[in-house]
Amino acid sequence: MIFIVSILLFNFYTWWRLRCAFLKGMAPWYSVALFAVVFFLALMPATCRLVFGRQATGWLADSCTVVMWTWCAWYFWFAAAFAVMDLWNLGMKLCGRPWGIHPFWEGVAGIAIVIVASVWGLVEASHIRYREVEIQSEKIPQSADGYRIALVTDIHLSPCLRRSIAEKAVDLIKTSKPDLLLNAGDFLDGAGRREQSMAQLFKGLAPQGSFSIIGNHEVYFGVKESEALHELGGFRVLRESGEEIGDWLYVHGVDDDALGNRYSMSPKKQGAVSYETTEVAEKCSKRFSILLKHRPEADDVARKQFDLMMAGHSHGGQLFPFTLLVKIKYPLGTGLYEFQEGLKMYTSPGTGTWGPPFRVFARPEVTLFKLKSLKPKA
Repeated sequence: MIFIVSILLFNFYTWWRLRCAFLKGMAPWYSVALFAVVFFLALMPATCRLVFGRQATGWLADSCTVVMWTWCAWYFWFAAAFAVMDLWNLGMKLCGRPWGIHPFWEGVAGIAIVIVASVWGLVEASHIRYREVEIQSEKIPQSADGYRIALVTDIHLSPCLRRSIAEKAVDLIKTSKPDLLLNAGDFLDGAGRREQSMAQLFKGLAPQGSFSIIGNHEVYFGVKESEALHELGGFRVLRESGEEIGDWLYVHGVDDDALGNRYSMSPKKQGAVSYETTEVAEKCSKRFSILLKHRPEADDVARKQFDLMMAGHSHGGQLFPFTLLVKIKYPLGTGLYEFQEGLKMYTSPGTGTWGPPFRVFARPEVTLFKLKSLKPKA
């Protein structure tokens, strides 16, 4: 309810500032017409769900999805820009200075900011960074020195994701020549023909296999449908389970907490920890162990038991200034962090875009982990 009220307030504030900028003194029906347009766009997520259902496909549903998510970014930027300018005006008024911004120029500035942010966001979303991270451990044998693991996460195959972005991610993975490919969840937000075609681009990119997990958006879309699309992409989904690779590596994947929270029939119960077993603990003690978890939250068991955790979810905020708010929830930010217990956690900013097809000051990424052995050469 708080989320819905916040969205409506953002849209009302945007409408009010645009009205004050351009429609004040004009016939009332202009303001009414603008109000109707703004709140039609604000209610599009609920309208699309009612009209098309949760798993909508087809050109009309796809077009409406793109429009509604683009507007979500726009009203957020409008509201943020107007809030800063209104605070400036309030400060000038309290200080008795005549340097306030006229409502008309507030409107012009707001539109200019949204245009610049949109262009910047489209460009940044397509410029996927390739980043290499070196991980050293005595549990990595000399025979595996230089082992390469590629990580993608939060690709969000959907009507809003340009195919060129998926193709760029695949090209970077191929260039990195990984032995293993891991996906930390939120692979999709749709399963139409377009999404199926993009999923197949990821097939066969790593000789020792591709593994994925269920993120919160797979839960929202539908787990069974999501698993089918993962399989199209060549990923084996680790559902509260692990995989031994060779004689030295262990990868354990967990479902996102949204599954246990939303669906009582789920095998994952809220607060359950599938890796808190003697069997998994023994595997982690004998092998270099990786925990694949969607949210960058490591509990005590994970910190003591695993060597490396890979996560995503936060997108690094995706849209400035939302990037600042995300740091309140996830203060460790993106990148590599080492806990006192020994666990190294890498939080990726994500590879694709969720919702709005933009990224502003939150560049997407394909990450390659190079594993280095600390064991002395024989």
